[in-house]
Amino acid sequence: MDPLPPINKVFSMVLQHERQGNFQEADDSKILVNAAKFGKSSSGSKSSRNCSYCGKDNHVVENCFKKHGVPPHMKKYSSAHSVATEGGHNESIATNPPHISQDQYDRLMSLL
Repeated sequence: MDPLPPINKVFSMVLQHERQGNFQEADDSKILVNAAKFGKSSSGSKSSRNCSYCGKDNHVVENCFKKHGVPPHMKKYSSAHSVATEGGHNESIATNPPHISQDQYDRLMSLL
């Protein structure tokens, strides 16, 4: 076989392979059994990962940021640009205001 055969030869080889039946069809009943075994439960039960410190779902007390704080490697993703309040509202914080010259400021003010 050529290292890189032309596309028409590849297509011909694929067709020949399919016609010879050198493949096994999937057994639908086995697929359904596996889907039933490993599928997600839709019973609506509450998550088993519930933090005993803050009461929120999807994490445990060992990983609770409210108790342990944000790890140093995640601080760049934390609240540098927005601060979450207890009510869940976000306030934007300008960490680095834009620097403009006095001339640029005067031009902007004249446009207003």
